[in-house]
Amino acid sequence: MNATTPIWTMIVGLLFFGFVFRRIQWMGMGVALVGLIILLGIRPGSFITVDFIGFATMIGATLCYAVGSQLSKRLLGGLSMYQLTFATLLGAMAGSGVIALTTETVELAKIAEPANIGSLVGLGIFGSGVAYILFNYMVLKGSHEFATSVTYLVPATAMIWGYTLLDEPIGWSLIIGLILIYPGCLSPIVADEHKKKELLL
Repeated sequence: MNATTPIWTMIVGLLFFGFVFRRIQWMGMGVALVGLIILLGIRPGSFITVDFIGFATMIGATLCYAVGSQLSKRLLGGLSMYQLTFATLLGAMAGSGVIALTTETVELAKIAEPANIGSLVGLGIFGSGVAYILFNYMVLKGSHEFATSVTYLVPATAMIWGYTLLDEPIGWSLIIGLILIYPGCLSPIVADEHKKKELLL
């Protein structure tokens, strides 16, 4: 569901920020949406078994990504990608930390265990720190749609880790879904190239 972020980014940009998108972008996102439906194995009646709270919160999270990427460039364009990343992760740490400490039992001693420290450092530095620096760079230097299209990589990496670590099978529906998803990644790049050519003319 995280891979629906580029679609929501376009919708938010169209409805609230006055952006106009090319036909190739809508076509790319439409093909990607079909790919997501195949990848997720959505069929008539499959929503009956879905946890609607989980589904709604995932959609809410992707909407937050969409709004955040639009606002980052519009309101915070004067900041560097490092400042944006620091502020984003500091705010996330404070918000989630308060919720965790007030609603859950957090065993601080376990955090200090070597195996857990390694996981925290790996996820914190590479999974969040470096990833957000690159993401904010793409937002500031490129387009919101191109930056959020990195979420199309999530299904691919999930398949790789699921296969290698959890022995999850990779079926034809997953492969076909991925093949259809990736035109959505290319459509913002093609649109940007068209825009550059028009500016040169």
